Amino acid sequence: MDALPGLVRASAREVRHEQRRADCDYAEPAGDLPRVTVPDTVSAAVDRLNRNLGSGGDRRTIVLIGDPGAGKSRTIHEVLRGNPVLGNHYRAFECPSPCTVGAMGATLLKHLGHPVVRDSFRDHSLVERIEAAIPHSGVQVVLIDEAQHALNSASELKLAGNRDFWKRVTQGAEPFGLVLSGTPRVAEVICQDLQLTRRTIFVEARRLTDDDAGDVEGLIGSYADDTPIACEVTDDLALRVMHACSYAFGEVCKMIIAAIEDALLTECAVLTIANFASAYSADTDCAPALNPFVAPDWHRLPLPRAIAEPTAAGVVNKKRGGG
Repeated sequence: MDALPGLVRASAREVRHEQRRADCDYAEPAGDLPRVTVPDTVSAAVDRLNRNLGSGGDRRTIVLIGDPGAGKSRTIHEVLRGNPVLGNHYRAFECPSPCTVGAMGATLLKHLGHPVVRDSFRDHSLVERIEAAIPHSGVQVVLIDEAQHALNSASELKLAGNRDFWKRVTQGAEPFGLVLSGTPRVAEVICQDLQLTRRTIFVEARRLTDDDAGDVEGLIGSYADDTPIACEVTDDLALRVMHACSYAFGEVCKMIIAAIEDALLTECAVLTIANFASAYSADTDCAPALNPFVAPDWHRLPLPRAIAEPTAAGVVNKKRGGG
């Protein structure tokens, strides 16, 4: 085929980008992705953040933690984009690795529409610059993805600098919130500061469970609807997809995209389990007996990587302070 449809072409770039960086699961929001069901706890956390920004509550930081592939980035973008108040007033960037407080602050300034010069990286008044830019930016929330990159291999002094920076930028006179998405390391570092802990809403991205099969089946149909191909979903396809992806939401999305790409590139009129089997084989180079889309006893196959038991949908921190 000369070209893939827009959804799959854009998503294929996203998949290749993510596979090049296997230790993270960041993805820029894409306007043409189908809407998906998101965990209520994430929506509740964003709603609470919005209320605190409006009422002056001091809990203005969300920390969304989870393992790579859990779908943190996709979920938080979906929730922020769909929020009626914050949807047009948030910006996002990925924390490079490694990252200093100065680099993070300069990038934040850039997303607030403030010109960034080299002095920004050394300026001790970086927080004051950010506070001055916020009222004119039209931005109420900034998402910093892969926030653990600012913490890995950092000294205790630098960790304290990160905590102080996050605390100060969210406690200015102008309502402003941060969303920090990353591995459990982010929560671990924040919890070393009792005041910052009290001002933070913690949410844990959960693994999928078999009870999510209906939603995954709907997601397969949603992706296929944006292509010229029909979709044939067998009774256990969603369960096989989740098993193949270790019940990680982000990996499930990439698996569906890869199967659709296989169908389009082989000019299939219908997306079937055979396309999932082909995509899985291309990714893992496994024997057919170990392919969960081929093996009749697929449910007995070990998960592709060891994971913890699926957790609850996540717990929003309920400590006192700020809504």
